Amino acid sequence: MARRLRRLRKQNGFSQGALAERIGVSKPTVWAWEHGRARPQDGRMKVIASALGTSIDELEGLPRKDDLAFVMTQYRDQIAAHFNVAPSKVRIVIEF
Repeated sequence: MARRLRRLRKQNGFSQGALAERIGVSKPTVWAWEHGRARPQDGRMKVIASALGTSIDELEGLPRKDDLAFVMTQYRDQIAAHFNVAPSKVRIVIEF
């Protein structure tokens, strides 16, 4: 979530201080969120998403149904990097 928050803040042209003021927290709080040192309380997520013009799902990184292929590729790449193998060697199986 930290990267998404930083990216969305910058896309909207907010400094950390400006976003903090807009949502009613301190600048160090926004900094901590963006660096993964803390996570916003659930009740504050709606306010943050609204200030950034997005949804809570996008802010939290929950995939939309049309993004599943992208998400699968992204996770495949992360798994491959973690195990130091080629992404083509990673198989993801979903069982229902």
